[in-house]
Amino acid sequence: MRIATKLFLELRRRKVFRSVGLYIVGAWVLLQVMALAFQSFDIPDSALRYVWVTAVIAFPLALVLFWRYDITVDGIRRTQPASTDDSTDLSLRGADYTILVAVGAVAVAVLWSTFSQVNLEVQASNGPWYEDGADVERIAVLPLENLSADSEQAFLASGFHDAMISTLSRIGRFRVTSRFSTLRIDDGLP
Repeated sequence: MRIATKLFLELRRRKVFRSVGLYIVGAWVLLQVMALAFQSFDIPDSALRYVWVTAVIAFPLALVLFWRYDITVDGIRRTQPASTDDSTDLSLRGADYTILVAVGAVAVAVLWSTFSQVNLEVQASNGPWYEDGADVERIAVLPLENLSADSEQAFLASGFHDAMISTLSRIGRFRVTSRFSTLRIDDGLP
């Protein structure tokens, strides 16, 4: 029990709890922003899991950094030892720079892998008709008729029409005519 108390006090002295809290809040904000960005750019929701994986993989790495270094207004410094005197040199040494460069390289590799996987998800979501350099096909979805006896169900045909237009417009090879234009075609107007 005494070891756990010492560890807790050392974690508190090194401000690891504060840093972990900031990491969790920062990761949550990043995930929220990425979810909105993915939605805005029509990136499939399944690609968001790679951002989650990146945040989880980076957590132990961040714990090591929070334990070893203090990020201050003056820059990154090594954490002061428990017994300090005024002559303690807290400036970074060669080994510290090596650690920071290695952590940066790992972070870049994880981010590169994440964005590569997201790019594959986007290409896969474009459908089997997607080909680089393929000619763009123009397509029009004519309005659907309500064939039911209930005239109050006409909204269903209209909803299917809109859904078909929006789904086909996500395929990069198709250029879909707007609903307004297809209604004009259906009415016989030029």
